[in-house]
Amino acid sequence: MHDGTLGNDSMRGRKVKVREENGAIHAELWMPGTTAPIYSPLFGQPCDQWTNMIWMAPSNMRLDYGVVPPGEPPAQKGEDVAVHILTPETARTTHYFYGTCGVFGPDQRELAGQIREAQTAAFTNEDNPMIEAVDEQMDGADLWSLRPVILSSDVATVRVRRRIEKLIREEASANHANEAAKTRLASIESRLG
Repeated sequence: MHDGTLGNDSMRGRKVKVREENGAIHAELWMPGTTAPIYSPLFGQPCDQWTNMIWMAPSNMRLDYGVVPPGEPPAQKGEDVAVHILTPETARTTHYFYGTCGVFGPDQRELAGQIREAQTAAFTNEDNPMIEAVDEQMDGADLWSLRPVILSSDVATVRVRRRIEKLIREEASANHANEAAKTRLASIESRLG
């Protein structure tokens, strides 16, 4: 989806490894033998790269990414991190906040600006229109009722969706138990006078 902005053809067809740890769902994408994207100091050069998304309930994500020359071991830099924070507003609208870190010297202002522009363009012209188009097509329907085609690359998102559904059920059950306890307490209090 981000071909020409944050990605390129060399990144296609890679397999996502998914794991769960401490309640977070990790989607890890290792891409050896690729071409470095615009956000990299190796832009346009051969590299090995990674993009790892970590989802934390209910709607926070951290993206760790990086590139190294081919064959070098991956070394995550603290500044190569982005965040995505979603805050529901209504049943059909959500505030989507995103940001990224970077360490640039005074002579790299132009590069920093290019990266900022590429990220903003990717969200404004690619991510957001896709999110809005999916919402329009779904028209408030439950995803599973639409019998979606699930691709192998959807493993992490399906796990996240199932985890959210489980959290909603647990919250509803706890609320039901609390209401039942309040009703019993009120009944006891009324009998005691």
